Amino acid sequence: MAQWAMLLVLVLGLLFGPSTSTPMLSEKVGGYQVNVEDDGLGQVSLTSGAATVWSSTLTPVSVYLLAASFEGHDGMFKVKEDPNCVLVASPFVAKTVQTSETGGVIVSGPLVPVIGCTANSLGSSYQIRFELDEEMGSDMVSIVVSAVNTKAANYTCQPLTSGTEPSACLVRMHVASDPSDAVFGFGTQYSVLDMKGRRVPILVTEQGVGRGLEPLTELLNIFSNGEGGNWHTTYGPIPHYITSSMQSLFLNQTDYAVFDLTNPKEITVSVLAPTITAFAVNGTTPAEHVQRYTLFAGRMQPLPDWILSGPIVGYYGGTNAVLAMQKRLLAAGINATGFWLQDWTGLRNTTFGERLWWNWQVDPAHYPQWDQMCSSLLEQGTRVLTYVNPYLANTYPAPPGSKNLFQQAADQGYLVKDSTGNPYIDFSADPEFTFGTIDLSNPDANKWFRDVILRGNMLSHQHAGWMSDFGEYLPFDANLSNGNAPSFHNAFPQEWARLNRESVESTEAVFFSRSSFSKSPKYSTLFWLGDQLVTWDAFDGLATVLMGRISSGLSGLSLSHSDTGGYTMIKKFGLEYLRSKELLVRWMEMTAVLDVIYRTHQGNLPEDSWQVYTDDSTLSCFKRSIALHKLFVPYRKVLMAKAASSGEPLVRSMWYNYPEIESLQSIFTQGMVGTDFLFAPVLQPNTTTVSVTFPTGEWHSVWDSSHVVTVTAASKTITVEAPIGMPAIFYVDGSSFGKAIEASIPTVTNIPCAL
Repeated sequence: MAQWAMLLVLVLGLLFGPSTSTPMLSEKVGGYQVNVEDDGLGQVSLTSGAATVWSSTLTPVSVYLLAASFEGHDGMFKVKEDPNCVLVASPFVAKTVQTSETGGVIVSGPLVPVIGCTANSLGSSYQIRFELDEEMGSDMVSIVVSAVNTKAANYTCQPLTSGTEPSACLVRMHVASDPSDAVFGFGTQYSVLDMKGRRVPILVTEQGVGRGLEPLTELLNIFSNGEGGNWHTTYGPIPHYITSSMQSLFLNQTDYAVFDLTNPKEITVSVLAPTITAFAVNGTTPAEHVQRYTLFAGRMQPLPDWILSGPIVGYYGGTNAVLAMQKRLLAAGINATGFWLQDWTGLRNTTFGERLWWNWQVDPAHYPQWDQMCSSLLEQGTRVLTYVNPYLANTYPAPPGSKNLFQQAADQGYLVKDSTGNPYIDFSADPEFTFGTIDLSNPDANKWFRDVILRGNMLSHQHAGWMSDFGEYLPFDANLSNGNAPSFHNAFPQEWARLNRESVESTEAVFFSRSSFSKSPKYSTLFWLGDQLVTWDAFDGLATVLMGRISSGLSGLSLSHSDTGGYTMIKKFGLEYLRSKELLVRWMEMTAVLDVIYRTHQGNLPEDSWQVYTDDSTLSCFKRSIALHKLFVPYRKVLMAKAASSGEPLVRSMWYNYPEIESLQSIFTQGMVGTDFLFAPVLQPNTTTVSVTFPTGEWHSVWDSSHVVTVTAASKTITVEAPIGMPAIFYVDGSSFGKAIEASIPTVTNIPCAL
């Protein structure tokens, strides 16, 4: 109903508003101009010379006074909104434009009650404040949209709290959009590249299992608390986009938000807060926009050399099993850079499969002589990496001899609390798999977790790095030591990364994060894409890996990788999704080219899935892909240095490098590594060819020096052979790194790989 009211106001404004021949109101903010067309009655715009950096629709602001709440748990949440009063900026009353005391520009005007409002809603207004921010430099302008004196009956424009009072305020900024624009970004997105026509929530959640793959998704959504997810559920939603016409906007806040791009002429930015705090970015290329955005988000730093080449083998089973696997790998000519041992804390069986004890202490029965094992492996050039998350299991008995860290944290008030003041008990996948959450809003809790667990139980016992998992579960009705759960929920991932970063400072330890938000790149040493299903599809399978890398890189997540082979396997509802040998080998190829480190994962049902060590032929394919991955290390090191200085991603879409070629905008089945290499993975089973679109130039296959593709038009699409072990990889003419890989490719092709 509110949408119809808004539409009515807009239509009346278009029909009876003044002509565009009337004068324009204009004020300067730095080197920019803030304009309001039609003598204050038209669109608001921010321009730099002839370029429009940002512009509103005819009605730039609307405000909703509403009852709002979040439902869900286990990392899956939905918002419920019940509007009480809707107010919109009037298209009939001229906006005022004035300079602020800080040299900015303020555009303001009345808000008109449209639906459900009361007499005390009269007198409501809005402000749009444009300011330069010294820290952000001259290439960005702060845009702050606020509701002023806005109320209706018992509702006021206030933030949503974690208490029982549902009264809240949602502010909308209506941004004009070219109907022909493509819109990219929004953090780690797995299934859609161009978001035009979509509605994108900014809410940190689990990724989901299936995410549209049927019937799996529907069954999980019905019977497992929405666990199936959908196309936009993600660990890393970031409120940031770049358009194909080189306009870019991001939010500087962690409140729940929605970017609605379903109207081809508008991007509606809704934030569940009394104020929208955004930045409009001025740039002419995708690279410029990313460089400027990462001044805000932070830039990832190069990884230490030890982790860049050679595999990190995901394994489990205890000391004897790990040492036996080391012998087997060495016998096959594979020297592992590391073993990644999730089960260092001990294992427990659940309905979801084997899972870990979340008590962050070594299980001495499972891993006897832990320190000796780590030292022995290190003498052979192999380090040990492990696993941690911000939760503490409250279920006992835990492994014998372990301390009850949940109780220690609870006694000191270091856990998130429920409405009664007791530790908030949540669960993951299985209602019997319960835990408490460390309160990252509490500096003392952070210090305790850092000193007791990350440094005391891990770094001091030769953990060379770890998976820094989760970060998506903070309940919206939780009570924190500092702050408000609804606004801290999206901030939790970056605070979790900050805690990990503080723990590894001045060491060569590397942690890799799953969840993320706007400023995570400032803190995380590395990301990984999460828990892909062991399928081929673009819902939740292999095809989402490239998409996730492309989209997340636009928002500063420049260093990333995936679980080689995928993670999630299902034996449920009469369905089976288990990892096949062919999928694993094709995933190895993807890892070899795209991933900054090479890490495997045994998955949640390891005994039912194909592993890199299942048979000798798979081990040979593994060895071959490791050799291919190693050839890219010199180029990755150059790209990492570039990422640290400019924020540019290592893995890019075709559009990122060739924005002037419109035909490349929608391509998501191939990508580029830096500027030099074009990669088109095989994303279908039983397939030995791929369709590859080449931009203008001369492209050389790394596998065959005689295979050269010359493109004189804007782009050209051909079919390329891609047998097992030889994915489609081309380098641009003149690349010294491409020539070096081509010259060394026999070190790869001499290693056999066949299914």
